[in-house]
Amino acid sequence: NRLAKILTRVRSAIIVETTEALLHFSDALLTSYQKRKEQYSLIDYDDLIQETGRLLNREGIAPWVLFKLDGGIDHVLIDEAQDTSPEQWGIIKALVDEFTVGNSAQENERTVFSVGDLKQSIYSFQGADPGEFQAMQSFFRERVSNAGHNWREVNLTVSFRSTPAILMTVDAVFTAIGAQDGVMLDGNVITHEAARAGDGGLVELWPPVEPREADTPIAWKPPIERIQRDSPPTRLARLIAERIHRMIKNEENLLSHGRAIQAGDIMVLVRQRGTIVEELVRALKSRNIGVAGSDRMVLTEQISVLDLMALGRFLLLPQDDLTLAIVLKSPFIGFDETNLFDLAYNRSGSLWQELNTRFGDDNMFQKAYEFLSNMLSKVDFVTPFELYSYLLDAKEGRKNILSRLGSEAADPISEFLNLALAYEQNHTPSLEGFLDWMEAGNVVIKRDLEHARPEAVRIMTVHGAKGLQAPIVFLPDTMQMPTHLPPLLWPQDQRGGDIS
Repeated sequence: NRLAKILTRVRSAIIVETTEALLHFSDALLTSYQKRKEQYSLIDYDDLIQETGRLLNREGIAPWVLFKLDGGIDHVLIDEAQDTSPEQWGIIKALVDEFTVGNSAQENERTVFSVGDLKQSIYSFQGADPGEFQAMQSFFRERVSNAGHNWREVNLTVSFRSTPAILMTVDAVFTAIGAQDGVMLDGNVITHEAARAGDGGLVELWPPVEPREADTPIAWKPPIERIQRDSPPTRLARLIAERIHRMIKNEENLLSHGRAIQAGDIMVLVRQRGTIVEELVRALKSRNIGVAGSDRMVLTEQISVLDLMALGRFLLLPQDDLTLAIVLKSPFIGFDETNLFDLAYNRSGSLWQELNTRFGDDNMFQKAYEFLSNMLSKVDFVTPFELYSYLLDAKEGRKNILSRLGSEAADPISEFLNLALAYEQNHTPSLEGFLDWMEAGNVVIKRDLEHARPEAVRIMTVHGAKGLQAPIVFLPDTMQMPTHLPPLLWPQDQRGGDIS
């Protein structure tokens, strides 16, 4: 008991020390950021909101500004109102304050039209507050009613996108106690009507894929063979890929389109990009099913980019045997295991020295030697962008990558070239500097999969797929238990809260 108390105090002291360091760092960062904006006469999005709010509430100036604005505003439309922050509502409130006053600048009728759905409020990180939406709804209702104007609240219950089977399933899920939180307000039961009342639909509910008991390995037996992963995400990915494969192979009929199902008709939605996405892409490719990949990707984790960077590292240090082995097996040269073993086994020097000595022994050796020698002859005389442009175009590197990895490798290649050009526009152009810069960064590509090729399955997050549709949708990432604990505790004094 005493030890537990001591450990608690030690941990508390560590938290205090870490928090203090974080606050000092944040203060310095924000101060530097503000100075940088002032130095270049720039403002960011938050500045626009805050300064507009100050202008409309500044004593002595606000009445004149509002008087001038009031003469030119007849209608205010607020779209996606559930994602409006309290600061933004303050601006709206100031702008329409005169709408319900008898001595307004104009006598014609004016309107405030707000469209929102509390269930879709997903921008809390930008200050969106669903509670403020309801508060402003009450505020406008009272103001308009007291002024004797018309006030209407219209519930949109008709869905023009989904079939009755989908809507009935969704309603059934959120009827359960516990699932209603944040969806059903004031105990109101949510029901949806389908505009496509006569259209058919199908919802399949699969049983959860649970972990299997692993066999106990024999203690003295070395792991000669790599054991195939058999985790639940891997098995679920295989099940989904196999189901998609059967749909396409058997030419199952897509009744809504009057034709056979294609890969482009299928969308897989996940809550988070993780293991399930990687395993699903792998499983689909192993069955020769086109896949558009993920809607977001870390550039330096893509195989095509790793191959490009490996070649660059070889050109900087040809004596690096491991990097050369990677380059030899890349799409640029195309060694298989036998070619690599024949070159590497029983050699007396480095792999590059061996290739220099034996390039005439084998056609593949000669191809590799000529390619690498040609690239080495250019690396010291051109910029990184010129080097990789030459590799991808003149040396057909792009063609070779796409023929092995598929068309989804095109976006990472193009972004890699864009970054090479951007680097030399802002830095001294050197290959070593560029590769270090790439490795230190964490470049994420956001890809538009709405117009993905029709023969490719789309894999996206639920958030990223908002507004898109597909005839067939898989939802594999539904078993995670969400945590209600925020990663950071922020003081909320302005809203009446307190972290103490």
